Amino acid sequence: MRFRENKTLQNISMDNMKTRLGLTLLGLKGFGKVKAREIIRLSNTLPETTEGIAELLAEVSEKTAKKLPAVNITDISSAMTLANKTIEDCAARDISISFVEPSRDCQWKSRFSRIPNPPLLLFSLGNTEILNGPSIAIIGTRQPTSWGEKSAIRFAEISVEQGFCVVSGLALGCDIAAHKGALQANGSTAAVLAHGLDSVHPRQHSSVAREILENGGCLLSEYPPGVGPERGNFVERDRLQSGASLGVIVIETTIDGGSMHTVRFAEKQKRLVGCIDHPVKFHDLKSVKGNRKLLDDGASAIKDRDDLEQFLKLCSNPGESGDQSALQQADLFL
Repeated sequence: MRFRENKTLQNISMDNMKTRLGLTLLGLKGFGKVKAREIIRLSNTLPETTEGIAELLAEVSEKTAKKLPAVNITDISSAMTLANKTIEDCAARDISISFVEPSRDCQWKSRFSRIPNPPLLLFSLGNTEILNGPSIAIIGTRQPTSWGEKSAIRFAEISVEQGFCVVSGLALGCDIAAHKGALQANGSTAAVLAHGLDSVHPRQHSSVAREILENGGCLLSEYPPGVGPERGNFVERDRLQSGASLGVIVIETTIDGGSMHTVRFAEKQKRLVGCIDHPVKFHDLKSVKGNRKLLDDGASAIKDRDDLEQFLKLCSNPGESGDQSALQQADLFL
């Protein structure tokens, strides 16, 4: 795939034009997801040239009475070159780029578009259609007990049997166990990564990533190829794990573990939160302390298959819980 010189954007579909413009805006210094989305929303037409983008920025600044970061034609041209390079690189790697907005034809985009701090663009490998149905995030510490690891596998298997796609982060411990459980049950699973899809982190999970794709699942990321697994990316990634799902199940976590970020995002996103209620002999373990706190704070206790099936039922039919926060999930599907 080839593109014209960076002064002109290729004539493409509306969705792809938004994607291209979004990439270009994100390449400008001082422009983040929020500014870029607002500019695209306020645009009557999607400009195809550097001059057109410059005019659009001036119009938006005047219309909103907000001063945008100062950029010139050279800045825009460089950003457009980078956008074209990113699109070309993704095409060569079979990576799709999606502009995230409400859509009657794509429920997963709508689900992401309605969370606080929604992603502007998402990069994907594989079959994202699996996210149009019910999904459940199964997450936890990188250092679970053997009981917790086995539980992650079993809970994923049961979730698949109940018609759910299993979402996790392909990390060590609970995450990889959840993906393996879904695969063992011949089910769908989606891995949300904290880096570009040109690599897999940790490397030893590359074979599982391939199996996910071969089994009809997908890999998803907010970051373009070339972006590594930087520390802050993992917290950003956590909001997408819960955002992709109707509920979150915590297998094991410490009090200050990364899983707690996902739980907090889930609560802000009005997702249901479930948590393994371990046998008493595990309660004093560091990797279970977070579970005890979550249960004290009101997370749904999951001890066995019956509890899990009931939790999944509530995720599919949030109104049955009688909880107003859960009822708000009903509009996730258009």
